[in-house]
Amino acid sequence: MNTPDNKIDKVALVVDMRSRAFFEDIQSIVTELTDNTSVNFKLLFLDANDTELVSRYVIIKIKGYCKMAFQKWLQKNANR
Repeated sequence: MNTPDNKIDKVALVVDMRSRAFFEDIQSIVTELTDNTSVNFKLLFLDANDTELVSRYVIIKIKGYCKMAFQKWLQKNANR
């Protein structure tokens, strides 16, 4: 991202608390990003239990499937 010809201007990083091996590096990464004034850095902490996360994942998958099925139906019936 630090190259002059880079066109990427936004990045999101998601870390799961269960990724314990990566957590040792997080503090130094957060410090480095916070100290860099050229980076618009935000840290967001979300908390949810496993049951809630799984139910949200299922809902998202169902919505995605419904949207895909509806788009296929629209394409099929567009010329009628």
